Amino acid sequence: MHSTKSQILAALKRQGGCSVDELAVALGLAPMTVRQHLATLERDALVGSTEERQRLGRPHFVYSLTEKGEGSFHQHYDRIAMQLLDEVGRLDSTEIAGLSAEERAALLFDKLADRFVARHGPQLERLPLSQRVAAVAELLHAESGFAEWAATERGFEIRDYNCFYRKLNGEDSAPCRWHERVLRGLLGCAVQCEGSGPRAAHLCRFAVAKAEPQPVNGAHALAVESFASYPAAHGDAAAS
Repeated sequence: MHSTKSQILAALKRQGGCSVDELAVALGLAPMTVRQHLATLERDALVGSTEERQRLGRPHFVYSLTEKGEGSFHQHYDRIAMQLLDEVGRLDSTEIAGLSAEERAALLFDKLADRFVARHGPQLERLPLSQRVAAVAELLHAESGFAEWAATERGFEIRDYNCFYRKLNGEDSAPCRWHERVLRGLLGCAVQCEGSGPRAAHLCRFAVAKAEPQPVNGAHALAVESFASYPAAHGDAAAS
């Protein structure tokens, strides 16, 4: 059972920012209850607010996570730093010859992604697509601390709300190179980066078409099975 405060933090992490009414609807709470919890979270410096003016009516406040609030979710920069150092040590001079600084950085992130795929791919390669999507979301959740998936009319959608690869790469407006490479490698099919929205700059969101996967690591996946619902627990990654 997750506390109301942790649910509010998780909702703000998902959306990037919400008004009191938006949080009340999303969580099924009375606006007064939401305001009371937000006051406590603001006091604890986990949440901040900005005023947004509307065309009609009084301006309202949008609440979002502070740096401390973001820090309440898993942060694995030390582990990523060690992985990057390991990849740098493995680089051959011929691999980086003639590359710009940006291209060398991209190469390192590609190598991290390929190593992630090589580590987990064999366990997933024969799963139906629906099960593979669920398993990949589980892996991303373990990696970042806040990932989910859902069925859509055209297939599936995978969302990672706490992508530190994108933060490290400094490309808020561009598709996350690490996620795109990992998802293509583990799912064995094309993925499409979806917009994250202005409030959720660090959300990595990818659409997966419900189609027969391509061969992965030389093996064909089995036929696609019907979608099974995914546990909603991944939405409550914040600490209470």
